[in-house]
Amino acid sequence: MTTTVSASPDARPRRISRRWVYLIGSPVVRPVKIGVSDDPEARLDDLQTGSPVPLVLMWQVHGGQRLEAALHERFAAVRTHGEWFDFGDDDPILTVAEEAEHLGYGPLPVIPLPRQPITIAPQPAERVKPDTVRGRLLAALTEGTAAPRDLAALVGVDRRAVYRPLERLVSQGHAVWLADGRLTAVETEATAPALPKCRDRVLEAVRAASGPVRQKNIAQALNVASGTVSKAVSALLVAGLLTRLDDGTLTAR
Repeated sequence: MTTTVSASPDARPRRISRRWVYLIGSPVVRPVKIGVSDDPEARLDDLQTGSPVPLVLMWQVHGGQRLEAALHERFAAVRTHGEWFDFGDDDPILTVAEEAEHLGYGPLPVIPLPRQPITIAPQPAERVKPDTVRGRLLAALTEGTAAPRDLAALVGVDRRAVYRPLERLVSQGHAVWLADGRLTAVETEATAPALPKCRDRVLEAVRAASGPVRQKNIAQALNVASGTVSKAVSALLVAGLLTRLDDGTLTAR
């Protein structure tokens, strides 16, 4: 859903351009674009073509190049490159719209950041070297889904520097963005067993254990990726075939 506003009736009288100033961004990465266009939705389509993450039209208001230039100048301190800005933990819609309202362009909208469906990844295009930042990120993702900030902390890189290698992993088919802003690794037939077969092996391993067993020990015993075992365990818990005890260990019912 896009917020569209008109010029504020309290603004001082002047001729306002009918060209749209827009805010385009993604529900899964922080940088947003402040631009101007006669057709923001067509501009969104153009930008989406070259973007590895889903983009949405977040906000728009009549104002033309005058308002665009004013907003660029106002937020120059958080510019990342070109017309892209990173507002950190601040809501980009409210931040930009509030400044536009202050300049006399439209009332302040109050809407949540829109969410997009899962981004489908292609088959992995190339092998990722394990001793690189991308390799460490991918290894972390095999343990389960995670947000970019958490991944940055896990592999020891600045959170602002984690997006580019993550976008590479997505564009190469090694990971996908989820609708809640987290990522997960892509499993292929060549790298992971079929989940139903894995569930059977996990259940058999837990039943064969002499007592409660930890999930990581199951993965080691079966020589299966921890992320795959985690998904199998989740399915078995939902099905009522396994029980997770207070100490985190698993036992068969």
